Amino acid sequence: MLSLASSIARSLPTSAAASVVACTMRVGRGCRSATAARSLHRVAWHLVCERSCTSLGVRAPRLTPTAPAFPTSGTTATAPSLQLFAASASRCKTTTTNGNDGGKANKKSARKEKLMAERKEIQTELQHSGYYDDFGEYKKNKGKRSQAPTSLTLPSKAKRFPMIAGRDLAGNNVSLPAALEGKACLYLVNLRGIARPVLDAYREGLEPRIAHDITVFEVSVVERRVYQLMARLLERSLRNVVPSEQHTSMLVHCPSNAKQLREDLDVMNAMAAYVYLVDKNGLVRWKAHGPPSARELDSLNVLGDALLKE
Repeated sequence: MLSLASSIARSLPTSAAASVVACTMRVGRGCRSATAARSLHRVAWHLVCERSCTSLGVRAPRLTPTAPAFPTSGTTATAPSLQLFAASASRCKTTTTNGNDGGKANKKSARKEKLMAERKEIQTELQHSGYYDDFGEYKKNKGKRSQAPTSLTLPSKAKRFPMIAGRDLAGNNVSLPAALEGKACLYLVNLRGIARPVLDAYREGLEPRIAHDITVFEVSVVERRVYQLMARLLERSLRNVVPSEQHTSMLVHCPSNAKQLREDLDVMNAMAAYVYLVDKNGLVRWKAHGPPSARELDSLNVLGDALLKE
């Protein structure tokens, strides 16, 4: 009995080992029956189970397994094998991992990986799109890099205004520049709402005679997918701030390829305002960006008049 207790005690914490030794001593002094010995064996086995479960990180079984027969005399008793139980507990742990708990852990891990991937994608998009550079430049000079030219671009060297489709604030589907073919137009384009007051400065800088004869059309470009899903909400908010007489001349455009549209419009800073004088053939003959200077407003009126006379 005492040899069994000593063998088990070496595998257990100090407090558990002390309990096994004390119990063995009492049983050895008071009872020599095989039933008592088996009871002691089961108690010791349960303690070994708890010790092994703790080391493996799994829950200990509620029921104490029945130990093999325990000889009382003539042979030497050996302690239950920790290695055998460890292998059994490992199989139990693997089964649990592959079961409900494992499924929950896998789902949680998948959600975490997806969240990290989305966060990295947004960060990469901000870095590659030049958002921080655009914002820094806008704070300094409203995105103004240079003055607009004082003459019209020759038709042979002019770029065609890109195809832009969407809904105007009156709810009509519009495709530009096809809808205004045969007319000289002034396109006011913004990629961020912060540029709209600058576009108003160009609109208000037109002389009444030029403003009467030339077609002015404003385009609000919505680049990001998440905002494109809320395009109708944006249209509704614009209707509340844009005068009703301009509802048929303002378009909300959600491009499928925002990068290509930027290249076609020669956008250098997404926060700046962009203005294009387009002739009746859809060719961009003059363009400006950023807040208008007095010289640029003069050029806009002079060149707009020249474009109307072509």
